Amino acid sequence: MSRRETRLDRDIAAMLAAKAFTEIRYLAGDARRSPQNTSAEEDLERIRFLADLCHNLPPIARPRPWRPSRRGAPGGSREQAMAERPMGWTWHTTGPEGRAWMLRHIEQDGRRWTPPPPLPAHHTGPSPMTLRQQITVLLGRWPVRAPAGRLPLPAEAHVLKALDTDAVCALYAEAGRLRLGIGHGGPWRAHLDPDGVHYLVTDPANYYWPGNTDGKGGTIRWWQVHRTVTDVRR
Repeated sequence: MSRRETRLDRDIAAMLAAKAFTEIRYLAGDARRSPQNTSAEEDLERIRFLADLCHNLPPIARPRPWRPSRRGAPGGSREQAMAERPMGWTWHTTGPEGRAWMLRHIEQDGRRWTPPPPLPAHHTGPSPMTLRQQITVLLGRWPVRAPAGRLPLPAEAHVLKALDTDAVCALYAEAGRLRLGIGHGGPWRAHLDPDGVHYLVTDPANYYWPGNTDGKGGTIRWWQVHRTVTDVRR
């Protein structure tokens, strides 16, 4: 993938954001409205459409440095794809009307632009341990490093918990019922060997690190499990 396409995506994002803001400003003006024009409700619906379509475009045009959710974690295939073609998410998550709006303005602006390819499928199940983490375990050290300014996980968290598939899914569903903010039960089962033994690795994301605020006036007192090691021997 060429850097030219990446730069062009960012230029396209800036141009489309400017077009959307101009149209929204026009729609929001009372002076241009007359009885034969569209109703206020139709204008408001159009503004919603433009805002929903283009709210992610300014960060595409001027991106911030990417930071992993876990210290030392590499970017996934989706992150890499969106870094190469920054317009990928906006293009593939909008509908036919949104794509037609983008293509019309791109053509009117005299640009030659190829839409980005489909994004890699989003992985919804548990992530495997990285090679570095596996080596760290073999050396007798816990493979999770604390984010800057945070205390390491306590010794009782340095344990691989063996669970079968039903127990893993039940645990995930319980986290959903407790509203811990990490989703609801369901997607893990499709990615787990039904007869395997799964060893849970305590691996909180930086924003779920114990001691952080829980958004309810307290602090996080639980440990997020993001990775598993599965034994499928029969």
